[in-house]
Amino acid sequence: MSIMKHLGHFAALFLCLLEVLITPGLAFQVLQPRRILVDSHNVTLECEYNIIGDGPPGQIGIAIYKGELKADTEICAMSFNTTVNHFERKTAPNCLGQSRNGSVSVTLSGLNTSDSDLYICHMEKIHPPPYIESKGNGTCIFITPEMPEIKACQQFTQSFMIVLVIAALFMFYSIFITCIHWKLIKNREEQSNEYVNMEPPKHSSGRRRGNHVGYRM
Repeated sequence: MSIMKHLGHFAALFLCLLEVLITPGLAFQVLQPRRILVDSHNVTLECEYNIIGDGPPGQIGIAIYKGELKADTEICAMSFNTTVNHFERKTAPNCLGQSRNGSVSVTLSGLNTSDSDLYICHMEKIHPPPYIESKGNGTCIFITPEMPEIKACQQFTQSFMIVLVIAALFMFYSIFITCIHWKLIKNREEQSNEYVNMEPPKHSSGRRRGNHVGYRM
């Protein structure tokens, strides 16, 4: 009986070993971009995957982690199957995922500059068996600060240009008249300063007062 028992164990071990040797090795590769630079609150992260040694998955799951792969850093998780190719999670940040052949696009909305960090795609093949999982190297997402909106300079309209030209001509005319008036006043002052009356004053009889002294005889 003991010999038969040992033979049974050996046969089961042989079958398991044979199944492992016959079953092709599975490899799950997850690829994602190294960095993303955006200037808005919405970021689309592309997580590509490749399963080597098995057919296309019937159901696949994906989770996005911020910073590092831990339970408290998961910000988004969703799963897809052959009948549903999109999933939305309305939390902060909002997640909208869409599955295509060999990739999953995850759009994160409601982000700000403080959310700039490393984002890791963790993916798993749920069905059909065997279950297998993998993760990407992470994508550095940098959200640039918002710049204040600069309003375009107001265009000069035709009517505004006409008013501007008239005002300039009026100012030039005023300066010209002022200069001419100032020049005339200055010439009159110069002429009045140059004329001096050198004749001596006359008497009532009409004779000029002499400067000589008469002698009596």
